[in-house]
Amino acid sequence: MKYLFKILLINAYLFSQSNFEKGMKYYNSRSDDSNGIIASEVYIDSAIYFFKMDKKNNPSSLMLLKSFYFKGEFVSQSLESKKKIFEEAKNLGALLIKVYPNEASFRYWYIINLGSWGKTFGIISAAREGVADIIKENSEKIIQLDSKYQNGGGYFMLGVINYRSPYIPFFLTWPDKSIAIKFLQKAYKTGDSTPVQMKFLAKGLYGNGQISESISLFKELSSLNPHPDFLLEHNKEIFEAIEFLKKIK
Repeated sequence: MKYLFKILLINAYLFSQSNFEKGMKYYNSRSDDSNGIIASEVYIDSAIYFFKMDKKNNPSSLMLLKSFYFKGEFVSQSLESKKKIFEEAKNLGALLIKVYPNEASFRYWYIINLGSWGKTFGIISAAREGVADIIKENSEKIIQLDSKYQNGGGYFMLGVINYRSPYIPFFLTWPDKSIAIKFLQKAYKTGDSTPVQMKFLAKGLYGNGQISESISLFKELSSLNPHPDFLLEHNKEIFEAIEFLKKIK
């Protein structure tokens, strides 16, 4: 009943607005009524509905990719529901980068969802689809198009894929943990550093034996106040930092 009343209020407020504006209103409310880092499906599902109604327009298509990512990471709790949402996001993203080949934003949110698709479907499926190579190629393209997009998002994703991907002789020979740290540091220094950038850089430093630098960064991350516009996204990284510090005491 509480959710229904809120939705009715929002719908009344949005009566004369466009589908994109309606979608944005719900998207901006995506963390409302969350439980820890688990979000209510009500707001993000409403956002997805209105962005889909308007998906032929550039802004709504991009927001649809962002909404899929949020739903898959912060709403969907079962493996099957995650697979469904990230499969839809993967297919949409692959289409959109063909429609908008010179826009860093579409490439970035495509590979963000693709990375989550790979984690959800597993190593074998990700290898069969060539996920690591696709993320690497698109990250490099993002850097060419707009190196500052999403606070160095291209550098960040290039760092993450080098950090996460295993070296496989004759098959996947480019992943390099030292290169991962290089790009993660470059992302961290581009624009405003974000909690997820801090987490991956701290992990990379720890794995490279730079323990004191890593712990210092984890402590900084654990003491951050989440930005209200990214409440769950930031809390997820802050909670992980706190748990990591507990394990190494």
